[in-house]
Amino acid sequence: MNLLSNIERQEIRSLQPGQKTTLFRAINQLKQNGIYDKFINWHGLAMMTKAGTELFGSIRNLAHYSPVFLPWHREYLIRFENALREIDTSISLPYWDWTIDAELQDPSTSIIWTEDFLGGRNPIQNGLVTDGPFKNWKFSLNIPGYPREAYLRRNFANTIQLPFRRDVELVINNNELEYDKSPWDGNQDYNSFRIMLERPIHNPVHNWVGGTMEEAYSPGDPVFFLHHCNIDRIWANWQRKHNYLDRYPANDQIRDRRGRLIPFTNRNHKMSPWNDINDNTHKRVQQVLDFTQYYQYKEYYVS
Repeated sequence: MNLLSNIERQEIRSLQPGQKTTLFRAINQLKQNGIYDKFINWHGLAMMTKAGTELFGSIRNLAHYSPVFLPWHREYLIRFENALREIDTSISLPYWDWTIDAELQDPSTSIIWTEDFLGGRNPIQNGLVTDGPFKNWKFSLNIPGYPREAYLRRNFANTIQLPFRRDVELVINNNELEYDKSPWDGNQDYNSFRIMLERPIHNPVHNWVGGTMEEAYSPGDPVFFLHHCNIDRIWANWQRKHNYLDRYPANDQIRDRRGRLIPFTNRNHKMSPWNDINDNTHKRVQQVLDFTQYYQYKEYYVS
């Protein structure tokens, strides 16, 4: 069931106290009933599954470093938001605009990391999150090459720079960028919208938060969903600005360096790992390109 029509996603700082309480309570309910850990493992499985037949030279997987990076995470967010709204239909998934915090001398002092928001980190306990709504979280993993259990940790690596607003605007306002280009992976020059958003903007935020956010099980930190909601907002703004709501490579165009079709990435493909789920909610890549059928974003302005 799609519960997302007429949804407005806001920056987390603009939520009222009651809205935050409702959101955090619902996230913890998903954690307690096992649904949240299912989302963690979906991401880990996709990230650890190679996409394409190249033996060398590609870091492409089923959710990253390919054109499907943005549609995959859009579908992922839609599924997570639906799960939250099955608990309380007043909930919409907020985004975290980290460009605001990039202006701080120490972004870890942002209100985002206080006990009333996402909690912080405990440096005495190797970055464990021991305060806030997600304190002492432990998750069960089913990801090849990873332990069966892990705890929520953060590092706040202040040697890494969070992206500035000007970095984002440079990408959005570039009229010459195609959505993506061959060889459709993470090793090409920064000459497409997708890779300029994924590598120099999306990746450093994961690395700055650190800890859980640097792992294949990065959704174990709820800030993952707020971060990717912001990445989706940037894509949505690019789509709207250039009238690109349907902009994506043509069917059967996305092929690896050996000329073979890359599964789960072309616009008529079902995305993995949901391709075998018989729940009538699965969407093909082309079905999530137009975000306006699901939600809108409300911009947040700092006074």
